[in-house]
Amino acid sequence: MQMNERRLGFLSVVGVSLLALSGAIRAHEEEKATFTYKSCQKWTIDLPKEAMSPINNLIPIAHTGGLGFSAVIDGTALAVDTNADGRPDVKAKGTKAFMTLKGKNDLGREFAYSVRLVNEGGWKFAASGVMIGRVKGVEVRLIDQDNNGRYNDFGVDAMVVGNGDAAAFLSKVVNLDGTLYSLDVSADGAEVSVAKYEGESGTLNLSAYETQGDLASAVVSSMDDSMSFNLANAKNGVRVPTGDYKVVHGTVTAGSESAVIRAGKMKNLSVKSGEATTLAWGGPLRAEVTWTHQNGTLTIAPENLAYFGKAGEQYTNWKPDGQTPTFIVKDAKTGKEITKARFGGC
Repeated sequence: MQMNERRLGFLSVVGVSLLALSGAIRAHEEEKATFTYKSCQKWTIDLPKEAMSPINNLIPIAHTGGLGFSAVIDGTALAVDTNADGRPDVKAKGTKAFMTLKGKNDLGREFAYSVRLVNEGGWKFAASGVMIGRVKGVEVRLIDQDNNGRYNDFGVDAMVVGNGDAAAFLSKVVNLDGTLYSLDVSADGAEVSVAKYEGESGTLNLSAYETQGDLASAVVSSMDDSMSFNLANAKNGVRVPTGDYKVVHGTVTAGSESAVIRAGKMKNLSVKSGEATTLAWGGPLRAEVTWTHQNGTLTIAPENLAYFGKAGEQYTNWKPDGQTPTFIVKDAKTGKEITKARFGGC
């Protein structure tokens, strides 16, 4: 009887161990999704670091027939081999064009790769399509932001999670409906897999943004750039892995006007386990200028004018309501106003 009890106890222990092991395996199980290509002739995605790559007789998107698609100047046009047969078949004229390249990758899969072309002192291109699919019921779009034909360059390529057109950098951890998952992507972007993230996490909230416009994009990245999240329109914040984060890109819009947000003088944001980190930023803005004074003439160049928000974030590519600040020059000793002016054309 004692032997039976010991055996039962042993079996009980073994049973618990197996259940615990089974639970651990389930917690790390991967879920795979298949993504397909979607061409975007009208490009609307707000990228955190958009880049136009030069075309030097080649659009360097590798295929089984070579390192890229040939592109040569033909008179005033750019003639491109879009079907990888070695012969130019489509011409880009003027200053802008759109076309789709087609070939096979090193896995033998047929692929399409649409490009936006611009002629600005030489022809350049950027990706104009996405790999799109659903993961855990959430739509995800992958963008080859560095234009090298691969979709798995973490911290370099871009991704849109959910609705909207604001992209973060491609991240090794994603938040899907409030749950964090580790992410893996194949080079061609056709296969995506996720597994539940088991690390510590907290909440990062950038919703306390004061502006008369709309915060369309607010992208943060971890200090090693391996994780990135878009926090715009997240009123209750977003769950992210613990650690320090930096603001890397933002866009604020008001009607037809917009401004790009950079980190500027901002401090890093620290997220601790189980805690919420908030940021008060936005207006009122302050303008900082540098000037030269020579032969009685005070000169302030537009490129020397910088705008900063209350958290130190910098606003670029912006003219507020078509007006720049009024510059008032005063006597340093008496404080008496000497003159005031705005930039010409304002």
